[in-house]
Amino acid sequence: MAFNGASLQNAREVRGLSRNQLANLLNVSEQTIWQYEVGETKPKFESLVEFKKLFGVELGFFQRFEKQIPVFDEKNIAYRSSLRSSIKKKNSEKAFLENADSLITDITSNVILEHNLIIQLRQKMEVLKNKNASIDEMAYEAREVLKVSADNHDLMIKVENAGVFVIERKLQEDVDAYSSWSYEDKAYIVLGNQKRSGTRRNFDIVHELGHLLMHYQWDFSNSNSPEYRRAEREANEFAADFLMPSNLFIPLFNNYVTRPSIPDQYEPLKKRLNVSLSALGVRASHLKLIDGKTYRYFFASMTRKDYRYNEPLEAEIPYVRPGKIRAIFELQTRNNSNYVNRFLTDRGIKLRYLDNSLGIEPDFFVRLLPQRRKVSENKIIKYENRECK
Repeated sequence: MAFNGASLQNAREVRGLSRNQLANLLNVSEQTIWQYEVGETKPKFESLVEFKKLFGVELGFFQRFEKQIPVFDEKNIAYRSSLRSSIKKKNSEKAFLENADSLITDITSNVILEHNLIIQLRQKMEVLKNKNASIDEMAYEAREVLKVSADNHDLMIKVENAGVFVIERKLQEDVDAYSSWSYEDKAYIVLGNQKRSGTRRNFDIVHELGHLLMHYQWDFSNSNSPEYRRAEREANEFAADFLMPSNLFIPLFNNYVTRPSIPDQYEPLKKRLNVSLSALGVRASHLKLIDGKTYRYFFASMTRKDYRYNEPLEAEIPYVRPGKIRAIFELQTRNNSNYVNRFLTDRGIKLRYLDNSLGIEPDFFVRLLPQRRKVSENKIIKYENRECK
């Protein structure tokens, strides 16, 4: 059968595997995988069957696949942590974005979506920067425009409704998220899904939102440059100002925190704002509510109590998952009950491929695929409860 090497490269990068990792899984050499991908040799049928199982695709995927036209500029992707220093990993994540954008372009081809608000907000941030506005002022304006609630519980849906596509993906352990604008002015945030912390997720979302709004078309390729470090500081400050605005934070601090060097004193604030104790301590310091000595005692206590890695109340903070892309699939299915089956067939993919590409687990499609709608109600309820959390 015909074989398009670019299809294998796509499937591998969507799965987050290097050529060497794939080679080890198949017990072949890395050079063999490279030869398949560049079209120097074709895999045997037995290897194609292994690829099919591994990546969640049909055999036809390796024939019909068309290489995506680049829609992202590598240097404009705001990577964080060690990811930014690895060229191979950065290329893999760029390929992931390209593939996700291709899938989303397909499923939204006949859907009217509002992208204007996030673009308008980005333009407003540019105006404020030209007026030398503080990051606190920009964060306040963004919060007002998005109409996020005082406790930040609706943060995800407000960001998605503004026009941002948020996707979950298994990232490296020391990488939480990254973001970028496409050439077509579509905003993307990719969130790691391995740490399962609602407070960390909230901070990651707004950190990346800060990059999207304040650092449009910045060059993030040089992680050692002063500009890169400044962008990271600004995004952190934006997230703190956005999630813990002074007009909400200061009254809560004065009402509840009587011994500010003790992290447990901040628990009522954590419940009210859905942010971490660590972020609350840093915010109190930046607002001059605690001095340097108290700040040091606070974090020494965090370390002694092992709160740096295992904060209290985490189980009570909602861990909100993205819902926009799911909602689009549901809308398409209401208009055409066979939409998902047709989409999978046209692409030559299976549900596992969508899980790897868009962070949507196969169980979600239980109620969308016609032949699966008779699955027990208990399974559907279990899914809905997990999502609502």
